[in-house]
Amino acid sequence: MVDSVTEFDIAIVGAGAVGLAAACQLAQQYSRIALVDYKPFKPWQSNDDYGLRVSAINLASIELLTELDMWHEVQAMRACPYQSMHVWEYQSDTKIDFDCNDTSHAMLGAIVENHVLLTAMQEKVSEQANISQFNGHALQSLSAVSGSAMLIELDNGVRLSAELVL
Repeated sequence: MVDSVTEFDIAIVGAGAVGLAAACQLAQQYSRIALVDYKPFKPWQSNDDYGLRVSAINLASIELLTELDMWHEVQAMRACPYQSMHVWEYQSDTKIDFDCNDTSHAMLGAIVENHVLLTAMQEKVSEQANISQFNGHALQSLSAVSGSAMLIELDNGVRLSAELVL
């Protein structure tokens, strides 16, 4: 007996910031998207301690998040604008400085806890009817099948196929 295979236009393996943003952007053009991630997602809560993992989101990323209707959610949680940044290499004299006063912008971007960013993105993905999520299941195998389709097998036995796998 052959196990059933669920067909998708695109499958995205990894529900980090890049995978979530890609899913939302591609959902505007494709009708069937699978999003696979080995970790179950635990959303950020307002009473959570501040996260130690943060990202410096630049203005281009803020623009993308705004276009995807996610940025207002990030701001409603926790985000701190930054106007300057000093970057250096450990045990080296190599360094570079950035300052919004050298630009026509009031800020360079925002510092955002990774968990806050992922929660806002995950909420938006969850609103998309054409994105099917497979959280908590790891990719077990990826193989080419007839034509240009790829077969994706997850550790729980679920089988997916897609023309494009990211």
